[in-house]
Amino acid sequence: MTIRIIGGGIVGLSVAYHLSQTNEDITVFEIDKSYERASFARSCGGMRSQFSTPANIAMSRHSIDFIQNQTDVEFTPNGYLLLFDASRAEDHDHSLALQQETGASTRSLAPEALQALYPELNTEGLYRGCLTQDGTEGWIDPIALHHWYRDQCLRAGVNIVYDDHRQYPSHASDITVICAGYGTRDVARHFGIETPCKARSIRFFRSAPSARSAPGYLWSPILLRASTSGLKARATSPATRGITKAKSMTWSPLGAAGMNYGSDFITASPAFLTEQR
Repeated sequence: MTIRIIGGGIVGLSVAYHLSQTNEDITVFEIDKSYERASFARSCGGMRSQFSTPANIAMSRHSIDFIQNQTDVEFTPNGYLLLFDASRAEDHDHSLALQQETGASTRSLAPEALQALYPELNTEGLYRGCLTQDGTEGWIDPIALHHWYRDQCLRAGVNIVYDDHRQYPSHASDITVICAGYGTRDVARHFGIETPCKARSIRFFRSAPSARSAPGYLWSPILLRASTSGLKARATSPATRGITKAKSMTWSPLGAAGMNYGSDFITASPAFLTEQR
């Protein structure tokens, strides 16, 4: 059987790798050889099972297990801490029950328990906090995982073509698999298929505190993600998990004045941000 896969990012190469175990004739088409526009190359590589649909939870748990036990890609098991205020209580209750039903190790803690675990955490206004502490959530280097899949595919005889798939007749393959990420809608339309896939813009900021803000601590960078609900933080080591609640914040380490978010949200420690109340 001849299979063509359109898209040579992590998803496309993962599909190719797993199909190659059955000795199929597989060709992957990737139009962007530099991967300059690829989503995975811009990703922070977070791996978690704290989602709100069974499919997402199952895929995440399988992926984490696969990466930890069948690849040589380093997995940093620093865990995830997601915080919920009273307006998200229903989301919390639904997601937690679903995660625990599907085997995830998510724990839910009251504000008092969170304060005891993380004294630097401001728990005012919190409903609950969900976290994992058993090494089943964390982050990876997405580029390292992509390299691993690429190398495995080449060893298995997968043909990777860095060119536009439209230059090659589609009838030459028995099966076509579209793995084009945010470009899936355009690729599918080439085959007369309409899909709901569309691009979504997310901005990431990377910063580290000054030495004077935490004397005696071994600090490492923190990753901040800006969204319509505020800034979301992920520490790259346990020492950087300071979190505070603020009315608004201006992100300052690189002099990015004017990045102001006005509503209540949970964000990163004032060691990283200049607070404006």
